[in-house]
Amino acid sequence: MWVEQHVACPCGQSTDAYSIDDKGQGYCFSCSKHYFEDKEDGRLEPHTDDDAGGEITYRIRGNWSIPERVFEFYGVETKFVNGLPVSEAYPYIGDALKIRDLTRDKAAGENVFRTAGPIANAGCFGSDKFDRGSKEAIIICEGEKDALSAYEMMQHRFASISVQSASSAKRDCTKDYDKINSFPKIYICMDNDKAGREALGKLQGLFDFKKVYHVKLDKHKDANEYLKAGEAFDFQRVVVASKRFAPDNIISAFSDISKALDTSQEDRLGDYPFEELNDRLYGAYAGEVIVIKAMEGVGKTEFFRAWEHKLLKTTKHAIGIIHLEEDNATTIKAIAGYELEVPAVLPDCSQGLQESGSRR
Repeated sequence: MWVEQHVACPCGQSTDAYSIDDKGQGYCFSCSKHYFEDKEDGRLEPHTDDDAGGEITYRIRGNWSIPERVFEFYGVETKFVNGLPVSEAYPYIGDALKIRDLTRDKAAGENVFRTAGPIANAGCFGSDKFDRGSKEAIIICEGEKDALSAYEMMQHRFASISVQSASSAKRDCTKDYDKINSFPKIYICMDNDKAGREALGKLQGLFDFKKVYHVKLDKHKDANEYLKAGEAFDFQRVVVASKRFAPDNIISAFSDISKALDTSQEDRLGDYPFEELNDRLYGAYAGEVIVIKAMEGVGKTEFFRAWEHKLLKTTKHAIGIIHLEEDNATTIKAIAGYELEVPAVLPDCSQGLQESGSRR
């Protein structure tokens, strides 16, 4: 019997397809994987085949190039069976755990996770390790080991947390909104892949935009890869160089001013057909909306015909023309009249039109 339904899957592929039964066993209806949980020594842990008849111990140890002191600070323990590491347990608020199966990680060549406890309501990993506003900034990563790596590489100056998965990023950060928003600066450091970019889009508008900075990873996919490569300085450089999130048309730095001047969007489309009007308005530009208003019969339609002819003759722009009060033949004849220099739209102008056409 299911006791929890429609929660985030540990596989990270779905935010509502995971269910947990009354025995603590889970199943994801999205990835079709089973996740097993067992209670040992007062804690919830996954069941593995190596447990049977083995000596089980738990202790803090360093891994993934992350030093032991960081694992100890975050309370991450490794489970050993007969002296061999089989899993790492990342503690969340509310007695929830996210457990990395190290043996299956190695065999499958990918991350294999299980969960224990009310993980869907736990929020972000590591958020309970920092008091509100206690550091100069907070950095939000996509995975637990990335949060540990970022904490180490930023020399413990930043609070460092992670969402449970890219697909649950907004849910997790919303749960810890007050804690996260209490820091002066918020750095979002999702993985440099499709899932990370999608999570980034969901998070960028969640907090006060004046505080939020986008960490654009360039050399590596995530924070832990920087640490394993011995490139902590490069990671620091990327973080410090991060820019605040802002709509595309908002300038927030001198570099944005220089870029705006170099790539002006006010492209000149062409000239008006009348010299004085063109001198006053300096031509027509992309992004403008021009409204021509005058009394009936003054010549608004004729103004547009002249302008359409001017643009067709002097530019290569494709032009859409809609004259609702006349048929297509009238529009074509009227514009052609400017080219032929005869009132081609008039019914008694056929002779003049033929003569002009033969001359041209």
